[in-house]
Amino acid sequence: MAYVSKTPDVIVDVNEALAIVTLNRPKALNALSSDMIDGLLDAFAYFKQDDSITCVLMRGAGDRAFCSGGDIKSVYDVDTSSGDNPAFDLFRREYQLDKDLYDFPKP
Repeated sequence: MAYVSKTPDVIVDVNEALAIVTLNRPKALNALSSDMIDGLLDAFAYFKQDDSITCVLMRGAGDRAFCSGGDIKSVYDVDTSSGDNPAFDLFRREYQLDKDLYDFPKP
């Protein structure tokens, strides 16, 4: 069964044993949105358990940036009057993704 990305901003192609992950927000310098972080966490969890995938390549769409980090603009524009802190949540999940990528067992 082929992996299907949960967001159009993360494109996943599997070519035999190689998974190719493309961050697809070139106009935003491929900044990681909340949906992208969730999509990447899900994709890498799948790749980790799928023995047919032996290597993962990540790239950024466009020619200006691989990834400019977390999408600061998205959390700046959010109404925080309810007391929620979307910036904290976004960066907590982004750093979880960073840790998962660091610990990922495949090249």
